[in-house]
This record gives sequence, C-alpha cells and structure tokens, in this order.
Amino acid sequence: MHTFRRLPLNLLTFYAIVRDLLRPLISRYFAAVYGERFQAPLRFYGAGFFLGSSYLGNAMSVDEICRILFKAGFSASDIVIGILYAYRTEAEKSNGISTYELDKVLYRNGITPTERLNAGVYQIVRETGLVIQEVDKIRVKPVKMDEMAVKYDKFLRAEPPAAPVDQDNGFIPKAVWEGTRGHLEKVAVQINGCYQHGFYDAASMLLRKLVEMLLVECYKKAGNEAQIKNGDRFKDLNVIITHAIDHCGLRLTPQAKPYLTKVREYGNLAAHNPLFTTHKADLDKEHIHVRVTIGELIELADLKRTNQVA
Repeated sequence: MHTFRRLPLNLLTFYAIVRDLLRPLISRYFAAVYGERFQAPLRFYGAGFFLGSSYLGNAMSVDEICRILFKAGFSASDIVIGILYAYRTEAEKSNGISTYELDKVLYRNGITPTERLNAGVYQIVRETGLVIQEVDKIRVKPVKMDEMAVKYDKFLRAEPPAAPVDQDNGFIPKAVWEGTRGHLEKVAVQINGCYQHGFYDAASMLLRKLVEMLLVECYKKAGNEAQIKNGDRFKDLNVIITHAIDHCGLRLTPQAKPYLTKVREYGNLAAHNPLFTTHKADLDKEHIHVRVTIGELIELADLKRTNQVA
C-alpha cells in the first residue's frame, strides 16, 4: 500500500490506464470469436465491464447503427444521440458512454474528419436536452426515451424478415386463384401464410371472407346481384349461402354446397366464440373439399377468363 501512495497516480487514473490498455485487446478477441455483432465499444461499470447490450433487442453493432443513421441523413450530433438511445441499458443506472468511445465510432465510420476534438458535436448534443454529461461520459435521460423512440425507432427497429410462404403448395394452391382479381389474390396469399405459420383462427376467418367475396362475384357474373342485397348493402353471409343453395341462386354442384356452410361456421367460431380455438386438424379435415369449392366459385364467376380478356 505504501508503494502505491508514492506513485503519482490516483486510483481513477490507474483504472483509466488499465481500461484503455485492455479495451482493444478484448474487443479484438470478442470480434474474432463472435463476429461483427460484438464489435460494439466496451462499456465499463464499476469494477467490471461488458459489451453494450442493445436497448432495441437486436444484433446490430454500434457501427451498424452509426451507418444506418448516417445513410438516413442524420447529423453527427443526432447520430451520437441515436447510439446512446440504441445502446441504453437502464439509463438511470448507467454511467453512459465515454466521448472517447463515441469519437472513435464517428471517425472510423467517416462521420467526423478527426478521431478527437469533436467538442462542437457534444456541445450540440448537450443543448438538445436529451442527454446528461457526467465528467467524460454521456448518457440519455430516461424521461426522454419516448421522445427519442419517435425519432429513431423507424430506422433502428428493423422488422424481422418474414419466412417465405409456399404459395404453390399452400392451403389454397396458387394455381387455383392466380390470375383472378388483386383483392382476391391478397386474401388467398394471407390464408396460405396463416396456415403455414400456425395462425389457424386467422386462416379460418380469412377463408370465410374469401368465400363471401367469391359468392358476391358469382352473383355479379350471373346478373342477379340484387337478390343478395338490401338497398346498397349486401345481406348477411348466411342469407347469401342459403339463397345460393336452397333457391338455386347459383349453379353449385352437390359437392360444393355443404362446404359453403362449413366455411362460414368455422369462420364464425374463430371470430366470435371465446372458448373455441381452430386447430390444424380442423382445417386439414375439410382441406380438399374447401379447395374444390373455392375453385368452383372462381369458375362460376368466370374470374380467370374475364381477367385475361381485360
């Protein structure tokens, strides 16, 4: 202990020297072992350290965040605030990020011409009132997080890419509905997506919607649309199906008629019965019959031929 007292260094200075010596070594180690997503600058808290964890819950490194905001047209000061926001971890307990670390990020991404002496940038950052600077570190104000979310989330909260849906072999194969009408095709695409990803209640409700849309198209094609309308509005689906089946409103085959009612019932249960949940087996059981029925309605409405001629 006596030896340390004779050194012209206090504990904080000694800590800073050790920190600066270890930073590049540890950064290179984690980058080599875990890849680019761990190349964020080290953040030191108390006697320990850890890599800055993203407030946004994504795997972007601080350099990726910097580049995204730069391409979006943000100024150097706005980029600094964006980095502080994105890499905030319980800001009220955080010591923030040092200006030394931020300088290096800005410089290596071509935002500022020098690696140091960016005092003007930090002066602008402080004047925003969004941050607090303590000694050589800056942290965001917790009460300002909502304000910053409005500004940065649309750039930093990237939506995860949706898994591709096999439309060719979907619940309603692409060959059945392709080339009909845009609004019908969009519903069919959603049905296949919901079925593939396990959203069976949604698939049931969309099947009901598709059948209703196709029945309306059939009546329009037959020229008797008025029979399923009350004034300017279409009647309830139950009434339309009853008319189509019992009053020979449409030239439906005996195989299709019962499945119009089943599709409506499943859709209604999924939408309105809080104790009912559609399972995959429910849809699979009627799969081939529903597919045939939808194909028949498309043929009756002459949608593909009309679409091709148009």
